Amino acid sequence: MGKALFAAVLLVTSATAAFAATSGGRTPAEAVAALFRAKCVAAGGSFSLGEGAIVTSQPVRSETSTDVLVDGPGVLCRGAAGWSVRSGIYSEDARLLVDDLDGMEVVGDARPRVVYTRSGPACHGAKSCKIWMVWNGEKLVAEAIDYGVTKTPPAVRAPVLRPDDTAGGYDHNGSDMTIDFAAGRIVYRKPKASIAGTIEPGQVMFVGRFGTGESAIEGVAFTFKKGCAPAPYHVRGVRVDGWRLRLAGEAPIREANGCAVVGYTRESPNAVLLFERYE
Repeated sequence: MGKALFAAVLLVTSATAAFAATSGGRTPAEAVAALFRAKCVAAGGSFSLGEGAIVTSQPVRSETSTDVLVDGPGVLCRGAAGWSVRSGIYSEDARLLVDDLDGMEVVGDARPRVVYTRSGPACHGAKSCKIWMVWNGEKLVAEAIDYGVTKTPPAVRAPVLRPDDTAGGYDHNGSDMTIDFAAGRIVYRKPKASIAGTIEPGQVMFVGRFGTGESAIEGVAFTFKKGCAPAPYHVRGVRVDGWRLRLAGEAPIREANGCAVVGYTRESPNAVLLFERYE
């Protein structure tokens, strides 16, 4: 398990202190280590831990859960046959909650999400995408997406604003974006090279209303095709921990050799739009 993953999920919370106060002063990480030790010894082995093998992580099940990140190869049990520990995130009673750590990070406080970076069919034509998972009480499930529904085109235009020197601060598929929460706009500050001939700096991508915290975002987003007017569609979304926005809506389908919109679909790379703040 890489150091980057530990850095992404490492967070000692107040819940850790509360757990330690009611469990003989042990942290959740120490409690899990003790349970692993007991199982190793029971299997006839000698137990030891590598540095950073077990740490307290950002909660996965809820904002107050005391979940623990474990680097399986760092949990050593010498001399015991058939006993080992898988890398993953565990509950404080050593129950494995998440064992797929490839491309994973944990985001959000009020409602934690396990976010996977994926490619292939799950991304509906996009080269890569983010899959958001939440704990449903028993396991991780895909978080339901609240799509904006478009039956008729919104009567909203996508202006091009005068570019300025304001820092963008948000990434959207490799493009540098400016988000003006007060004005209710998301603007292309520096489009990535592959779309620079279609979208110019200052092009408005979204107009609408931003709620506070994780309140709903509502408004109109636009898709772009060279030589065509921007195509508007309704979107809804959430803002997670101030660093991520996810907007979703039934995206326009254009005719193959023209600009006309002939329908709307959720099976499109434009149906789910992600924006991530960078430092």
